Amino acid sequence: MLWYGDSPFLQKVKDEAARRGITVTVKPALFDRQTLLEESTKLLNTDTSSLGLDPQIVVGDDDEFDGLVVRTALDGDNAPAAINTSAVDTSL
Repeated sequence: MLWYGDSPFLQKVKDEAARRGITVTVKPALFDRQTLLEESTKLLNTDTSSLGLDPQIVVGDDDEFDGLVVRTALDGDNAPAAINTSAVDTSL
C-alpha cells in the first residue's frame, strides 16, 4: 500500500492487519492524494491543442507507479496513447 507522510494511524492499520493475519507492505508515496487530484484537474484543463493533443483521462497512482499518467488522443486519431508525465513533480 502507498502511504504519504507520517501518521500514528499507519501503525494502527498495520496492527489491525496483523491481528487479522493480513500482511501489509507499505511503500512511501511521493504525493498526497489532494495534490494528485488537483494536478489531474489541471492536466485535464490544460489547452494542449497547439501540441495536437486531446487529453482524455488522467490516471492516478497505483502500486507500480507513484504519479499521474495522461491518456490522450492525437489530432485525427481516436485511439488514446499513454504518456507518462512528471507534471506533478514540476508543479510542487
